Amino acid sequence: MPFTKELPEWGNAGQRPPQSSIDEGYKPMDHPPADWFNWYQYTAYHALKELQEIGATQDDVSTALKTARAYTDELAARRDNPHQVTKGQVGLGNVDNVQQATKAEFNTHNTDTTRHITSTERSNWNAKETTTGAQNKADTAEKNAKTYTDQHINNKNNPHGVTKDQVGLGNVTNDKQATKTEFDNHVKDTTAHISATERTKWNGAQLFKITNDVGGVLVSIGDTDDFLSKIVKAGKTFGTFYSTGKPTNAPTTLSTRGFFHFTSVDSDGNGTFGYVIAVDYQNNMYTNYVDGNLGWQGWKRLITEADFKKMTWYDLTLINGNKAGGRKPQYAVWGNEVFTRGEVVSPDFNSVFARLPAEARPLTQKSMAATLFGTTGTSKYIAETTGELRLVGKHANIEENISGVSIDNNFTL
Repeated sequence: MPFTKELPEWGNAGQRPPQSSIDEGYKPMDHPPADWFNWYQYTAYHALKELQEIGATQDDVSTALKTARAYTDELAARRDNPHQVTKGQVGLGNVDNVQQATKAEFNTHNTDTTRHITSTERSNWNAKETTTGAQNKADTAEKNAKTYTDQHINNKNNPHGVTKDQVGLGNVTNDKQATKTEFDNHVKDTTAHISATERTKWNGAQLFKITNDVGGVLVSIGDTDDFLSKIVKAGKTFGTFYSTGKPTNAPTTLSTRGFFHFTSVDSDGNGTFGYVIAVDYQNNMYTNYVDGNLGWQGWKRLITEADFKKMTWYDLTLINGNKAGGRKPQYAVWGNEVFTRGEVVSPDFNSVFARLPAEARPLTQKSMAATLFGTTGTSKYIAETTGELRLVGKHANIEENISGVSIDNNFTL
């Protein structure tokens, strides 16, 4: 605190006593000279005056502390990122986020009487002291304030808790970025990237599906569908199909797989000009063609070389007393022709000896010559549109030698 008492002013410098008198003091009955007393008074006056003039007051120290604290508080209160905190220091560079003290921790610290001083202690410590002590305290306070401020300025660990949003990186995640070298190498990678020529070529490629996404058929035809109506609904395209053997207008009663191609469509988007090829599970192939003006042309089965060479024979059932001779009577259909073979023993040469099934009946009556067995001669061999096969009459060299008739012959349907 400042000096309040008036100094006892003394103007006579007097004379300094000898050192022995200073060391031993006055003895009883001594009568020291007046100059010695003047010296004591004069010296004490000037010492007190010097102390009063150069001594630091409590206000001086308080002012220094207040100024330092105001500067520190001003810097600490700033929220505009005065330290230029980077994104790596706001949780994007593996920086640890330090938790602040809780209110309970603060209250515990605030009531710690060991760490904090009382008003009485503060009054005692702020009492008048020497020039050196006061100056040291002021210097220390200034030094501490400057040290704290410098440490705060140099603190690059985000002391103000700046977030990534405050540095304009709110949408950035803390992921490692590619180096410039890695980026340049990727840009130059002609395997991973396509060229303008490749893009033009691929954009010009045909993009229509001919199967479904997993390699199956594009169109499935069920038991209750109309085969041809279901196919044309695919429109102008090339595609694959599967069909059971039960749909209406199917090529066969066996299930089939195949493909189709339509090049035009009507106003409803149905294919109008094109074809369909179907193969059943016995490897028989069928074709059909649709003309927008004429409609479907009908199924046609492709005849293979094996089909051409193959002929299936079926036994004829003899009637009206006719019997089989040395060879069993049989028939076969080959293309648009019907073949018969074998030997018939006729009781009268004027009766129907067998009947052909519907698929082997001619459109018109067919008349042929039948060779006689046992002698030289012939009989007339007739195939009716009803399927009846008959022998009419005989012309023999020796009739009693006739043992049978050959039906080895053929006729067109």
